[in-house]
Amino acid sequence: MLPLWRDRISVEFSPHSVAWVRLARGLHPDVVAKGQENVLPQTGEPVWQAALLKLKQMMPGEEWKNAEVTVVLSNHFVRYDCLSWNEAVDDEDEQLALARHRLTQTYGPVAQTWALRLSPAGKGEAQLVAAVDDALLEMLKQAMAEAGIKLHSIQPYLMASFNRYAKSLAQGDGWFVAAEVGRFAMALFRGGRWQRILLRRGDGMAALHEWLERENLTGGDGASCREVFLFAPGLPREAVLPSYHLHRLELPACQGYSPITDVQYAIAMSGVA
Repeated sequence: MLPLWRDRISVEFSPHSVAWVRLARGLHPDVVAKGQENVLPQTGEPVWQAALLKLKQMMPGEEWKNAEVTVVLSNHFVRYDCLSWNEAVDDEDEQLALARHRLTQTYGPVAQTWALRLSPAGKGEAQLVAAVDDALLEMLKQAMAEAGIKLHSIQPYLMASFNRYAKSLAQGDGWFVAAEVGRFAMALFRGGRWQRILLRRGDGMAALHEWLERENLTGGDGASCREVFLFAPGLPREAVLPSYHLHRLELPACQGYSPITDVQYAIAMSGVA
């Protein structure tokens, strides 16, 4: 089968859930199969180990054959930083070295074991730094290879969800928030450019409101941003965010997927370009 005509599988990989959707190739792809299993992390092992075992159990299934796979990594497994433009640093290796130095200052020696990726940026623009345990990436690649499955990409959840709406946010100011069980990834942007990235623990609108209010008081640059663009599949559609202009972001419905009844697959669907 030619790669051009392969179906696509997108996987949510989190400490709490492994969910996947399979989409047929085409201009308007339909979801032709899907599945989801809850995950219970075990003490004394890497936080991603139980999810990896669950994924390995799923992949031999007939519905995984002849497809390219994208893995959407939970923000529980990712650390972020916003690297300001530096005229003196114009080489990618130097940028990565600077990013690793900053992460090491924040998180300690463990940052030396992380794989780093930088978002594309034009002159004068800040770059988003995403850091993931290198062992997790290698184990995911190994698991796919052993199952005979083509791995197309591994994407942090924040980036996968933001990229779906980036064009509509390109000239705006506000907070982009990607919510999941137990965590918010909060990205402040102005004119479509990254300003600050935060990871905060919590669930529900009350917790999100508290974190935003704290940033307004202490962050300085976020105080005037009352626009919030929220991708939060698990939160009730009628939920409100007092004193903020809330934009709820939802994925479009398609054959085999409803944003109303299939919320458990929304994070996996965010990885579908």
